[in-house]
Amino acid sequence: MSFLNKIFRRPLDKALAEMYSQTDVIQMAVCMKLFESYEPRLSRDDAATLAAAVSNRLFGRQSPDHSQELLKQAEKIAVQILRSDSEVRYAA
Repeated sequence: MSFLNKIFRRPLDKALAEMYSQTDVIQMAVCMKLFESYEPRLSRDDAATLAAAVSNRLFGRQSPDHSQELLKQAEKIAVQILRSDSEVRYAA
């Protein structure tokens, strides 16, 4: 049974919930990849904060906890990552 058949045989709300859940897992994997690349250059907290902001931006989400300055920085980094990292581009 194909993926689309599985989706369309369920109620729409359950199918959407599953898709959002799968997207969350992919976003977390991207966040961890970014964190690992930032951690050698930044403190652990700063690397985690920046990785979260960038991965949120890549997946079209925005956290109200992040400052406007960090969100602007995340936007610039997200554009760079989309241009340079095909694995992240594909995931996003």
